[in-house]
Amino acid sequence: MALNWTCESVRLSLFSSQAVRLSPENWTALSGQEEAEQEQKGTGRHVFAGPMLGGQFTLGAIANRCDCILGPVGAVGPPEDGIPSVGAWPVALEGFQKLTEPFLEKLHFPVTRMALAPVLVHPFHERIEAYTALMSLLKSIKQPADALHDLLFRVNWPTDSAAVHGLSINRLTTWSVLQYQIQVFAADGPTSFMDVVSHGLRLEMDHNTDQKYVGPFDAGQLVPIYKELTNLALQNAAEGEVL
Repeated sequence: MALNWTCESVRLSLFSSQAVRLSPENWTALSGQEEAEQEQKGTGRHVFAGPMLGGQFTLGAIANRCDCILGPVGAVGPPEDGIPSVGAWPVALEGFQKLTEPFLEKLHFPVTRMALAPVLVHPFHERIEAYTALMSLLKSIKQPADALHDLLFRVNWPTDSAAVHGLSINRLTTWSVLQYQIQVFAADGPTSFMDVVSHGLRLEMDHNTDQKYVGPFDAGQLVPIYKELTNLALQNAAEGEVL
C-alpha cells in the first residue's frame, strides 16, 4: 500500500575522529542566514537554531558528533490529522537535502560514520485502518490487522553500500501505531477546548554506515553516501519493509 506520508522530522548525523567545532560561519553557510535566531554554547556543546523549511532547523555539535535536524514547531492540517510535522514527504526531505548536501561538500572535519533518520507519520481516523496499512508494509509479520494491539516492530536489514566498496549500511526501521490526542479550540462549544483523537502509523528510520568500517571517508564519498541513505529511506517509505 503506497501512503502519502507526513514528515515529522529529519536528522542527519555525522561522526568524526576528532572533536567537532562549529562557528557562526558554519550556520551561515548551511542556512543562508547571517545570524541564527538561537545560539547555545556550553562545555563541548554548540547549537545554532532558527525557523526554516516550515519547521525549526538546528545545527549542533557535541564532542565528536554533528547533527543537522529539521523538527516541527506545531501541528499542520485539520484537527483530525493535525499531527506536528515539517510537511509532506518526500518534499520535506528534498528541501533538507538542498541545504545539507552543499554543507557536506565543504565539511571542515573528517567523517567516520553517517546516519540519516527521518520520522514519518500517516494519520488515520480509526486504529484498525492504521494496522491494516501497517500489515501491507511489513513482510516479517503475518497476522490479521484486527488481532494486533500495541505493536512495536523494530528490525535491521543491513545492505552493502554501492557508493563505497566494503561498506555495510544498517537499514534500521521501527514501525508502530500511535494514538494522538489533539486539543483544539472550539469557538461555538460549551467549553473553550475540545479533544480530538487521531491515530497514526509511524515509521522511524535510522539508516547508518556501519561502525566497523575503518574511516574516515574520502571527502568525495560523503555526498554519494548521503544520496544512498536518502534513496534507501525513500524506498522504505514507498515499499515498506525491505528484506
